[in-house]
Amino acid sequence: MIKKLLSAFLPIIILLGCTQNDEPEKSKNKISKPNKTYKKIDLEKVKEEYKSLNTPEYIEKYIQKVILKGSKGHGFLEEMPGNIVDKETAKLISYYVIELTGRKSTHPKEAKTSQIFYTSNCGSCHGEDGKGNNHTAADLTKKRYFGIEDRKKELEKILNGVRR
Repeated sequence: MIKKLLSAFLPIIILLGCTQNDEPEKSKNKISKPNKTYKKIDLEKVKEEYKSLNTPEYIEKYIQKVILKGSKGHGFLEEMPGNIVDKETAKLISYYVIELTGRKSTHPKEAKTSQIFYTSNCGSCHGEDGKGNNHTAADLTKKRYFGIEDRKKELEKILNGVRR
């Protein structure tokens, strides 16, 4: 059946493809641009970010970002939705969570009073102790967080690529 259809329509397809066009094809004379645009990388900013990865300021901002945008793809039983609290509450929670790792918060007074925000918004998945409720969610007491480790690898690729 398909062979009959092809044999019937093939001459028409060939004729349509061979019609004469008086105008030259513009696409042959034109250099195509890549679809992707690349941002210029500021190496000083990359180096600065790399050096700041383990500072309390960086980690608190990272925690705030995760609270506001959510987290998924790290192999836990639950994915963390974003926008569960407002920006100000996310800051307060981050001050408390960083202290779960044994680090000092940049806002120690707020860290002490922010446990209530953590417990009411995060404790059901991460546990009141922050250890992740038997791998239901990330263990927040660890010094290394997945996203920061991923970012460190990205920055190292940029820096190592430039050093070659």
